[in-house]
Amino acid sequence: MREAAISKSEFDIKYKGLCEKVDELRMIVDFYATDATSICDEIYGKMNIFWGNFSNVLYLTENGKEVDHRDSCFQKAHEAAMEIGKKVELAKSRLRNSFRSHLAAN
Repeated sequence: MREAAISKSEFDIKYKGLCEKVDELRMIVDFYATDATSICDEIYGKMNIFWGNFSNVLYLTENGKEVDHRDSCFQKAHEAAMEIGKKVELAKSRLRNSFRSHLAAN
């Protein structure tokens, strides 16, 4: 049987820490780069989807169930992770453009 590299409770603690960092990012974006606000909100939403589904993967693994790519929770966690990656790149692009616009205006 495969063991998870992290326990569900450890994952929950890390996730809560990441949420605090994303909340700070969202506040900064709301003030300085409003073009990226909606993307940051979408990232936060996808993080919640990832967390819920991956928590389920960890729970099942901790309780002796084999979990792989065919399990719904694994698939949904993977899909959310892929979407997060795409949205992060879009957010970076919008932040970069906002910063450049700000520099050009000054």
